Amino acid sequence: MMKEIKNKQKRMKKTSQGLIKARLNKEELKKSEERFHSLIYSIDDFIFTLDKDGRFVDYFQSPRKKKLYISPEKFIGKHFKEVLPPHIVKLIQEALRKIKRSDKIQQFDYPLKIKNKEMWFDAKISPLRSRSKTLTGFTAVVRDITERKKIEKELLFKTTLLSAQSEASIDGILIVDENDKAISFNQRFVELWSIPKKIVDMRNDKKMLNFVVSQLRYPKKFLDKVNYLYKHKKEKSRDEIEFKDERVLDRYSTPLVTDDKQYLGRIWYFRDITEHKQIDRAKTEFVSLASHQLRSPLTGIKWFIDLLSSKKSGKLNEKQKEYLKEIDDINQRLIGLVNALLNVSRIELGVFAIEPKPISFTKIADSVLELLAPEIEKKKLQIRKNYDKNLRNIKADPNLVRIIFQNLLSNAVKYTPRGGRISLTIKKQEPNVLIKLSDTGYGIPKNQQTKIFEKLFRADNIRETEPDGTGLGLYIVKSVVEQPGGKIWFKSEENKGTTFYVTFPLKGMKRKEGIKGLS
Repeated sequence: MMKEIKNKQKRMKKTSQGLIKARLNKEELKKSEERFHSLIYSIDDFIFTLDKDGRFVDYFQSPRKKKLYISPEKFIGKHFKEVLPPHIVKLIQEALRKIKRSDKIQQFDYPLKIKNKEMWFDAKISPLRSRSKTLTGFTAVVRDITERKKIEKELLFKTTLLSAQSEASIDGILIVDENDKAISFNQRFVELWSIPKKIVDMRNDKKMLNFVVSQLRYPKKFLDKVNYLYKHKKEKSRDEIEFKDERVLDRYSTPLVTDDKQYLGRIWYFRDITEHKQIDRAKTEFVSLASHQLRSPLTGIKWFIDLLSSKKSGKLNEKQKEYLKEIDDINQRLIGLVNALLNVSRIELGVFAIEPKPISFTKIADSVLELLAPEIEKKKLQIRKNYDKNLRNIKADPNLVRIIFQNLLSNAVKYTPRGGRISLTIKKQEPNVLIKLSDTGYGIPKNQQTKIFEKLFRADNIRETEPDGTGLGLYIVKSVVEQPGGKIWFKSEENKGTTFYVTFPLKGMKRKEGIKGLS
């Protein structure tokens, strides 16, 4: 009796386990079917099965394409010669012959007019074989590639047009595809880079790039820019390339895009500016030399003015004092101009020294404001300061930082009418210190704002109200700010005022040997 009960329990347990296993298998099967249907639904291709004679026996079409292009069910039971256009029949016949000979998948593209619209398709035909390796039929996978053909056609047109134009260009031109592979380049490009004929004939991108890079003074900088533009495909770019043999090329790059903003590749333009740079350098050196020669006599004039102004050289009458004051003002303006020209020449020649040490930006700003106090008081200007108390000292050259504040603050004071306001903010804004200087001055005309950082530029409204000025201050400030990786920009409205923004890296400046005295 007990034995029967135990056997019955065993049978019940086995039955229960069987039911659980069956339920689990059913759930797994259901999940598998769901995955399969999801995969099938996502396929955009048409899939046809043909027997070994070439008759359509089955097909699959994505539900998403139900109302598109064709009705495959009309093909079933018919030979491909009966239902397809002659140009496609020829392609299929050739593909089937090759498959029977090599047993390899065959692929071809073909155009097809559907509802008076030309469309392009890609077809892959592969053999179907039984377990005994006997050929039983074929599978054809057909994909719509109309959009791809459109892009290829557009790219071919553009590259052909550019190739034709580029041969007559004074610029070296290189055209690359979306993967940075060279599509075309003109003879001028080969000449500028002195690329040997054997490398040109090889059309090997890697060998060409290696040869190009081997000639450069700063290869890493060159490659970094190439890699950056490969990641940021739709950006334009302009810079200069320096060679070991002192040649300099101007490099400009622009993306090739379709009307619907699809990226096709990039065009690189290279122009030899060696002579231009040499002339520019010669002019800068001349300005530097002339400025040095002028500085000594101007300093001498200043010394004699101070001597005449003192009681040691005798008493002056009021008229003589007035004349001497005019001479002193003119001499001070000339000294300011000479110093500015010297600064510009040292910046452009890259010979100014940088001697960084921990400094307080707020203290330097206050010392400049203190020097400008007489003019501020005379014009009854309101000065508002907003300093970040948590801002630590920054390792920078105090002379260069003073140049930033001196030019920006003196401009604000000079170009703000009597009774106006000037606001100065200095605060930490990781990873920079932000300097924000606002005034209620004359402002900058909108049509001249793009020129504000150019050498010797002064806005028309400023020339009328303040005729004195060199037009070099903001150019110098921009050069100083950008040296450690900072930025300067502004917002301005005529007759309402200007706000300048400067970001300066908290990491500071690196030491640089050179000529001291940038001021």
